[in-house]
Amino acid sequence: MSQEKTKKTLREKRAEKRSEEILAAAFYFFATKGYDQTSMEEIAEAALLTRAGLYKYFSDKPSLLGELRRKKVDELKTRLEQHLTELSSFQEVLHYLIKEVLIFQRENQGAFRLMFSAGSLVELKKERAFEPLGDLLRTLLGQAQRQGHISQELTIDELIPFIASIFFKNDVSINLLGHEPETSPERDLWLIERLLLKGISP
Repeated sequence: MSQEKTKKTLREKRAEKRSEEILAAAFYFFATKGYDQTSMEEIAEAALLTRAGLYKYFSDKPSLLGELRRKKVDELKTRLEQHLTELSSFQEVLHYLIKEVLIFQRENQGAFRLMFSAGSLVELKKERAFEPLGDLLRTLLGQAQRQGHISQELTIDELIPFIASIFFKNDVSINLLGHEPETSPERDLWLIERLLLKGISP
């Protein structure tokens, strides 16, 4: 019995390792060639698999991109949750969230641009990989609103996509302006915090 369990565990570990290799290959091609221009055959070949072998792990490109999204979102959410309980004021929480998201983007250049790309969103419109991040924001914003830091005129569901789009301003800049923003991390942090707390009024 114990030997069977050991064998099963080893099989699971090998399958997990193989899955990671496939995801790494998929990310490389999606980021360098583009999601729409990448074929399952290319991913299979890079992962040293036949196309049939690849389909044992992922049925199509949307499932691959969905898993890449889920992993990155989980990684970011885990990072954000690490020190939240140590912060007392809403301004401290907001400062921490903005700072960590900006750092995470700089450490994972291209990852979020890929995940938010228009071509992939069409096929993944029902993808729920971003829900954990939305749930975290909903909890934090709800607490802030109950404490009087956020106007009751605003609904949390209205605020979440608005705040998320500002958090990911670097990737929005790349898509809208066609280049990386020429600002320092400190300036980005100040700008986003300023806009969220005071708006654009003088």
